[in-house]
Amino acid sequence: MPLEEHLDMIQGSVLKRFQRAKPNNAVNPEPRWTEPRAVTIEGPINQLAPPDKQTTVSVSYLLPEILDPFENFCMAVVGKLLISGPKAPFYKSLVQSGLGSDYSSGTGLDSSIREGIFAVGLKNVSETDAAKIEEIVHSTVDEVVKTGFDNERVEAILHEVELYLKHQSTSFGLHLFFNIMSPWTHDADPIQHMKHNEIVERFRQAVTQDPQFLQNKVKQYLQDNKHRLVLTMKPREDYEAGIKAKEDQLLALKLGEVDDARRKELFEQGNALAEEQSKKPDVSLLPTLTVSDIETSLPPVDIRRITYENTPIICITAPTNGVTYFRSLISTEKLDKELLPYLPLFCSIVTHMGAGEMDYRQLSQKVELKTGGLGVSEHASNHYSSTEKFEQGIVLSSYCLDRNIHDMFDLWAVVFNKLRLDDLEHFGELVKQTAAALASGLADHGHGYAMGHSAASIRSASKLKEQWNGISQVLLMKDVAESSDLTATLDKMRAIANHLLSNGRMRCSLNSTGATMNGALNELGEFLSGIASSTEDQHLVTDSLFFPKSLKTHLTFPFAVNYSSRCLPGPAFVEPAYASSRLLAKILSGKFLHREIREKGGAYGGGAKISHDGLFQFYSYRDPKTLETFDAFDRSIVWAANGSFTQQDLDEAKLSTFSEVDKPVAPGSQGAREFLFHVTDELYQAHRQRLLNASRDHLVEFAREYLQNPKYVASTILGPPSEEVQKDGWNVIAGAGEEAPKSPCQKGATA
Repeated sequence: MPLEEHLDMIQGSVLKRFQRAKPNNAVNPEPRWTEPRAVTIEGPINQLAPPDKQTTVSVSYLLPEILDPFENFCMAVVGKLLISGPKAPFYKSLVQSGLGSDYSSGTGLDSSIREGIFAVGLKNVSETDAAKIEEIVHSTVDEVVKTGFDNERVEAILHEVELYLKHQSTSFGLHLFFNIMSPWTHDADPIQHMKHNEIVERFRQAVTQDPQFLQNKVKQYLQDNKHRLVLTMKPREDYEAGIKAKEDQLLALKLGEVDDARRKELFEQGNALAEEQSKKPDVSLLPTLTVSDIETSLPPVDIRRITYENTPIICITAPTNGVTYFRSLISTEKLDKELLPYLPLFCSIVTHMGAGEMDYRQLSQKVELKTGGLGVSEHASNHYSSTEKFEQGIVLSSYCLDRNIHDMFDLWAVVFNKLRLDDLEHFGELVKQTAAALASGLADHGHGYAMGHSAASIRSASKLKEQWNGISQVLLMKDVAESSDLTATLDKMRAIANHLLSNGRMRCSLNSTGATMNGALNELGEFLSGIASSTEDQHLVTDSLFFPKSLKTHLTFPFAVNYSSRCLPGPAFVEPAYASSRLLAKILSGKFLHREIREKGGAYGGGAKISHDGLFQFYSYRDPKTLETFDAFDRSIVWAANGSFTQQDLDEAKLSTFSEVDKPVAPGSQGAREFLFHVTDELYQAHRQRLLNASRDHLVEFAREYLQNPKYVASTILGPPSEEVQKDGWNVIAGAGEEAPKSPCQKGATA
């Protein structure tokens, strides 16, 4: 990027017109309390948590200022040592106490304001146990001050810092800026906060010279700190209704203060706003790129494809800055269908249960000392050439400093060959954490769950994804977590492990520098030779028992707003119409749906997109409307089919789309598109060319063929009960009540 030219342009066109301001934006330090305080607040009922465990307790401490980079680093290290990983003191005393499901929201260090805040607590606690949480926090702090931390855990955190500085991501600069933004805002020197190596070296010296250094920091930050708040949130059945009643009272009060003249004025202002929102903005005033600025092709990735004992491997040579990246995909096409719903749980626990001679704590620490983590995730995706055939499996991923390649593959080998699935108590803790995380994320990702539920009735691959990542998985984990005996579930984990880790069909990829690649390949070869795997090829899956259908489903949840989705079948990735659908989704989102759903409708947002599986999806999130939003979806289709958008709209859509298509790819992620989705550089370039060549006529043709008269339409609302929706003929299902929602294609689920 020609940064100097951009800065010159900004200076010459804008900044030179202004004088430097010197605002008084100083934030004074908080007056320190002389005694701790306690506050109790009310909150909503969590329908996905046990009814007798609805209380949350958090203990927060005000820490020193974040202006000094060394003190800031010390606070961050102490925070991680106290809460991160199964060997952390608070993990042992709180999470493993059985009093709650997981840490409370906000646990950890917050260094975004002038003075840091450290908080720790527990959620899903019984009201009768709430007082115990504060006692446990205090006793844990006292024990840490007395006994200190394991030196290996300190080294693991310093290794994490080193790996973070070497690991290249496309957002590294942005993350670096965000990290220094807070101290910089309060007039600290940002350059000093970027001298990571000096800070780490100073920290090492401090710990070496004073063995009590970290214990003294805990004593300073927590034990002797009187500026401490115990916050308890207790449930209230009518919490949402109470909030609405207060809003109604406030609105009535404000309206009562408005006379007839003011009412008329407000009405006229509302009409003027509606008229202004309907106008087409004049974007000619803004600087812009043109379609001709888009590169006609992308530089190819340096990929070498080899086979080692029937295992396909792709080798990507890239400037990875002393870090090696490993991925593997193991097919689940022959896994027992009864086990498939439990695959996400298996992925979340498999590297956290212990292996070989290491229990789960020792394994966790070894992983932190030698790698950036051992990741396992489920994978399902339509093939680029078909909307019916798809691939399913699990993806293993890890990366490490080049000096630790041997250790990284040793860790994977011991997980494959000597996985320990015998600790029922720890398994139960992991289950509760997984279920709590899913329940907590439901409101934050509601539109994603709505889109997944709609898609599941149209594509078989999407049905499997919904089973793994949708409402079905949230409710399954709720049931599992509430089970009094997890023996049968742990048996399922063993069955999955026996199938995938002992007889899995695998393919692998390596990203490394040219100088390291041969050594990394040798280590990968040793790993593959030491594990049992199938010699069969991986195949695509077709679900012959799946039949798409149209649905209108309202899943009722105790939210104050709605999350909506409509899904229609679209083309496969390699079809020319796919490029048209991608561009039209951009136009509909920016030129129609944003105005109708967000500006006029009051939702936080909404839009349209085409999925890799070839599904055209409409959505809205945090939306006060229900049927009006679906009316906006319908009107947007008519608008597109009538060709109501301009050539400039299309050009803007191409520029926006290519900002995604051509976005930088980090060295460690190069080749991932081919590895995961079989889309080679040649196929991707053909897709780029179709995007460049797409015309208004192509987009109108797509809208008329695929959107105006679709064979199937699936619609979903996640939100509060609505008589209006029920009267419109929607299938209303209690999403978090006694009756669990059925999978969209499950027997008995009808529109």
